[in-house]
Formats: sequence, structure tokens, C-alpha cells
Amino acid sequence: SDLDAAIAAMPMLPEPYALRGDLRRESADPGGAMADYEDALRRQPVNAHVRTNRAVLLFHFGAPHQAAAEIERALDEAPPGDPWPLAASGGLALLAGDTGRAEAELAAALDRSPRDAMALQLRAILRARLGDAEGSATDAAAARARQPDIGHQASIIFGLVLP
Repeated sequence: SDLDAAIAAMPMLPEPYALRGDLRRESADPGGAMADYEDALRRQPVNAHVRTNRAVLLFHFGAPHQAAAEIERALDEAPPGDPWPLAASGGLALLAGDTGRAEAELAAALDRSPRDAMALQLRAILRARLGDAEGSATDAAAARARQPDIGHQASIIFGLVLP
């Protein structure tokens, strides 16, 4: 693949590893994705995006405490205005059944970026679970308007779908 060629040509850059990790995650190769994320972090230890993606995989691998620690580190490393670590933390809280924390993290993500598609999609799922069908539909429509495949992405990344 092109990413394999980029890695072979520039093995010290973290970006090709991170991108290949994302592709591997999307093609149901979580072990390969984790290895690529770890390679990216060895090359660039401060990388909130990669660290957040790694945290989501750790949660799915059955290591929720490690995932929580990784999310906290990602939140510390994230540039101002980056909603992804907060949205992911909200998604993980939703998976863990902690609706209060999910609501708070998703609200914080949307404070940073009010039109973030993933945060909107995750809040739509949360609202549906809480019985707020109208709020869920509004958030889901706004998320799809920003990113038409966001429902599929939420399913791939978190295993969460709207009912």
C-alpha cells in the first residue's frame, strides 16, 4: 500500500503509522491498529489524536483503566479547541454506562467545537438512550449534515449505533 511505502521511505515520521492505524481499525484489524498507534507514539510521544485512538482500542481490548489513563493523557496533550479527546471520552463513558460523565464530556467537546460530527452523533445516541427522541433526532441530523457517514464511523470506532 501507499502507507507501507511511505513508512519504508520515512520510517521516523509518525503520521504514516497513525494513518495506517486508522485504516487498520476501520478494516477490523485492531491488533495491527494498536501496533501502528504505538509505533506512531514512539516517534512522537505527544500526540493527542493517536493517544485517543489508542485509548478507544484499549477499552475494546478489555482494559478500561488503561483506556481512562490514556484518555486523561490525551486531554492534557490536546491542543486548545480539539474536541476529539473529549468526544472519545464521552463515547467511552457511554460504553461503560456512565451517562452523567458521557453527557458532561460531550457537552465539553461541543463547547470546543459546536459542530463536531462525532460529538453530535454520540450525544444523539446518549439522548436516545435517555428517552429524548427529539433531541436525538436533531443531533443526528446535524451530525449527518457535517459528515454523512458519521453513523458508520461511530459504529466502527465505538460500536455504538442509534436505536
